[in-house]
Amino acid sequence: MIKIAIVDDHKILRDGIKVSLLGNDDINLVFDCSSAEDFLAVYKDYNPDIFILDMSLPDMKGDELTKKLIATDPEAKILILSSLTDENSIIKAIKNGAKGYLSKDVGNDELLKAINSVFKVEAYFGG
Repeated sequence: MIKIAIVDDHKILRDGIKVSLLGNDDINLVFDCSSAEDFLAVYKDYNPDIFILDMSLPDMKGDELTKKLIATDPEAKILILSSLTDENSIIKAIKNGAKGYLSKDVGNDELLKAINSVFKVEAYFGG
């Protein structure tokens, strides 16, 4: 069972990911939140296997949150899911420890492929 945490400031996106993961017996969404502050306050309580983070959070950039998370847990498996697909954003995320990066334009199949790859500690950059 892969335990997932989602941090994105758009509720409809978090809800959409939840719906797309329903029925997948290998994945369990353990929590979601809308800000880096909320995430940092509770994520250790849930012990997720994969963190799906947005690059544009209201209180912190996703690459900065990635850096903080990696500083406390160097083995953290982080997948960035963002509308920012420019080379600079992707490079920042990778340098700070993200294992994968996807555009928010991807479909459910590619999201699942990325989750499984990152879980196996294989880099995934697509969409």
